[in-house]
Amino acid sequence: MLFISLQVSGESEAAAAGDPGSVPSLRTLQRAVRRDLSAGERAGFKGGEAARRRFDVYGKRPPTHRNACWEGHHKHIPVGVALDGTAVRPWVTWFIDVASKVIVGVAVTPHQPARDAILAALRTGISRTAPDGPFGGLPGLVRVSLGKDFLSSAVEKALGGFAVPVHDLPACKPYRKGTVEALNGAVEQMLLVSVPGYTRRARPAQAPADSGGGPAVLPGLRQGPPGLGGLVEHRAPPGGVPHTLTHTGMCGVPGVVGGSGRR
Repeated sequence: MLFISLQVSGESEAAAAGDPGSVPSLRTLQRAVRRDLSAGERAGFKGGEAARRRFDVYGKRPPTHRNACWEGHHKHIPVGVALDGTAVRPWVTWFIDVASKVIVGVAVTPHQPARDAILAALRTGISRTAPDGPFGGLPGLVRVSLGKDFLSSAVEKALGGFAVPVHDLPACKPYRKGTVEALNGAVEQMLLVSVPGYTRRARPAQAPADSGGGPAVLPGLRQGPPGLGGLVEHRAPPGGVPHTLTHTGMCGVPGVVGGSGRR
């Protein structure tokens, strides 16, 4: 239980002394709440624990040099795409350089990502030769969290061959890898919401329940907003790709699933 000390003005104290049944005014109570509770506590009472955490103060890591640390993560892209006539939501696996904020490696898959996507993203990140460079190289440290695939023996051997340690962060602490978490939020808020097929868009009342705010089945290429065609370069691995992923908003330019891309 939370107790708030009410320090009322001299007039209110005098009024309370003269009339035992009187109470402080509403404005007096509001002033006491603002004085005795922090902004985070007030937000927590109003919006719950998630609202309170937005006011938490976290330590800031000191600035570092390029490739001193990478952060890796998977993101389920909320955009419907057509794969062999079926609507799917692809996954992206990417690594970002903490110091320069450059996305050094990306891999896109139409299914739940596994170690193959991580190795493909690492390959494009470590390699600096065309068409992967000029960004990238060998990181001094890789931060991940809540990912058994990131901690698999294949990934451990691949990074261990270059003497690159993997730092497994504790669960439910996204602020420990804030760079890649900020990337996940920014790419949806600033890009994906404007892409045709975005599944989290509000649907009309008469829309089918499975429409997801966009076309459930994308029969072919459709002209999208200008400029999205050059957003991400999709490159096929040396052995070729098993499937072709067609995005409706890439201005008629098909992308390739199983390959990798770099901005």
